[in-house]
Amino acid sequence: MNEKLLHARYWRADGTGENQTSYDPHGFGLKTLETMDALINSLGLKQVDGISLCGVLVNHHKAKLADIGHQVHIAATSEQWEAAKQYWESGAFD
Repeated sequence: MNEKLLHARYWRADGTGENQTSYDPHGFGLKTLETMDALINSLGLKQVDGISLCGVLVNHHKAKLADIGHQVHIAATSEQWEAAKQYWESGAFD
């Protein structure tokens, strides 16, 4: 059985400026979105606390030349989102 993917997006600043949530209907919060992005792209983890991250979609949309950032779209199951939130709250990035 396939579990429904929950979608969210944030604006990632590529230079000066701050990242900002742009679409978060489930209330994950910016730090959880940034964490999920880092787990998949920077750290390349396949699981967190026994929760598989297989199937998580993280797409960085290309920015126009004049842009100072770009959109990051993330889709994951509620269990995967919760694992990312717990990872961030544990202080793993501190």
